[in-house]
Amino acid sequence: MSNPARGGHSLGSPQEAAAVIGWEEPHVYGLHRLLWDLRRDPVLAARFREDPAAVADRYDISGAERDAMISRDFRYLFRHGVNPYLLYFCALQIGVSRDSYYAQLRGERDTREG
Repeated sequence: MSNPARGGHSLGSPQEAAAVIGWEEPHVYGLHRLLWDLRRDPVLAARFREDPAAVADRYDISGAERDAMISRDFRYLFRHGVNPYLLYFCALQIGVSRDSYYAQLRGERDTREG
């Protein structure tokens, strides 16, 4: 994305960004943006740990992706094509251990255990 302050473009809403990027469904952009922001922002990650639904609602995601994100169902998200880099580092930032994350991806246990 270009920086509007430097004379570049802003992709605006998730719908506009999805159209520019070529995604058919704007919620994919919102989900990836949420993962990116959680990975980079410890304050947002802390808010997500306290109230994941409230944070998810700010990112225009819905349906199964929203439910999976709120419940920390990383296996579902991974299997449905979510960016694995963003998913992994988001999980770490919200307090999921590396071992728990990979165990969930393998179907061995629930990441909500921590």
